[in-house]
Amino acid sequence: MWFIKDGQVIGVLCDWDLAEDHSNGDVRSILPAEAVGASLPPGTSAGEKMAKPSNEQQSQTNAEQVPGSTSAPLEGDHMQKPRYRTGTGPFMALDLLREGNPPIHKYRHDLESFFYLYAYAAAGYDPTNKIFRPIKQWQLESLVAIGKAKHWFLTNEVENEAVFSSAHEEFKPLLAPESFLMQLRWMFRIVEREMGAIEDIRSSAKYRRLRSPEDVEAEVREAEKKRDEGVTYSEFMSILGASEDM
Repeated sequence: MWFIKDGQVIGVLCDWDLAEDHSNGDVRSILPAEAVGASLPPGTSAGEKMAKPSNEQQSQTNAEQVPGSTSAPLEGDHMQKPRYRTGTGPFMALDLLREGNPPIHKYRHDLESFFYLYAYAAAGYDPTNKIFRPIKQWQLESLVAIGKAKHWFLTNEVENEAVFSSAHEEFKPLLAPESFLMQLRWMFRIVEREMGAIEDIRSSAKYRRLRSPEDVEAEVREAEKKRDEGVTYSEFMSILGASEDM
């Protein structure tokens, strides 16, 4: 959202769906320290000391994890905050829209969300009449279905053109291959293509049974590392033509 003050457009973030009261201390994460570190923005430490959550917070979280449970964890137990898929499908990273349990939320997922927000605005905003037309291909009830539609958008040029087919004339320059928006799309396209390689690794292990499960998971971890390295804050800001010190 935004408003105009003294002739200047002021942006306002207005989304409290996942807001939490941390007045009694931070909420611990269910993830191991190294996994938490991978999900944080650059320069953020996962090793900072966290305050012990209140009994009320512990009871609520425990009940969320175990259906029917209302008792608080034993003294000294870590508060385990469950990971679950939530958000607005058209703006969520593809990794969070696949079938099965959602993965660790990583910093690159937030960068991907930023890209979808920009793409959504470029495809559907009419600055003349000040209205939004939603991307109809992404207006689906199932998050998994939205994910499949966005996979097609990233990996298929005809679908990419269809998504932006109603773009306003003022946004047409953003559709040129050399524009930062299309360069961001290409970056996330490569990362999504690498997901296919991971699926191939797991499928080959299932049908050929030539390697041990440990070897397969090691290869998957290497492929995931490659995906993580393909989307970084530095690369993202470089494509935008912006300083990293903003």
